[in-house]
Amino acid sequence: QPTAAETLDSHNRSALLAVLRERFLHLTLNLVGQTVTVSQTDGSVLEGVLHTFTPFPDQDDDVRNVYVVKGCREVRGPTEDGGAAGGGGGGGAEESKEIDGAKMRPYARVPEGGGTVLIPAERVSSLRVASLRLDAPNGPA
Repeated sequence: QPTAAETLDSHNRSALLAVLRERFLHLTLNLVGQTVTVSQTDGSVLEGVLHTFTPFPDQDDDVRNVYVVKGCREVRGPTEDGGAAGGGGGGGAEESKEIDGAKMRPYARVPEGGGTVLIPAERVSSLRVASLRLDAPNGPA
């Protein structure tokens, strides 16, 4: 039987996670249509227009938590040491693998001549945008 303090801590944690998710989704929706620079954990850097992000728990594992970037180009290839977070690297096709019981999907690679790329969220170390107004509605005025 949990104590009253443990129940309150659990409730506060759930409420905090709900607020953080809501903020994350708001920010992500405002990034749609913006040119973004995505750094992957293998050191590679990709640039393109953010089309969507799929954070929905009811989706299949292979499409859940994926950034979709259109008109993508490779700014920098993977580093020799696989990036600061370690893993991957080398630039070739990489198989999915398990690390600590979690399935790690392969790094995103840009097709020859550019195109649409699906980037697994667990492979993203940072996502940058040059500027963004959060007080204006998304889309053209």
